Amino acid sequence: MMKMPTRLQLGAHEIKVIRKENLIEHSEAYGLFDPDSLTIYIDKRLEDSSLAWEVLFHEITEMLNHFSEAELDHKTIQVWGVWLHQIIMSADFEEKCTSAP
Repeated sequence: MMKMPTRLQLGAHEIKVIRKENLIEHSEAYGLFDPDSLTIYIDKRLEDSSLAWEVLFHEITEMLNHFSEAELDHKTIQVWGVWLHQIIMSADFEEKCTSAP
């Protein structure tokens, strides 16, 4: 499995991805997007598991919803995050990004 990124680029914005201890206890969530600090937080206990990646794509969808002002409901964000996770992981991006033609 690929290593989780520590930053993402969205237009001119650099979005930090931070693994945070005990996020679930403090925020009742495995992940959060903070639009004020341009940071995605992922609970550190998830390590780089498939659940951590699913949470990351959920928070990316939250971020896109925020910046596009799409006003998507949480159910739609959840579904789109799962779809993004499935598409990216099933396309075997890690192998394609690390092997030279």
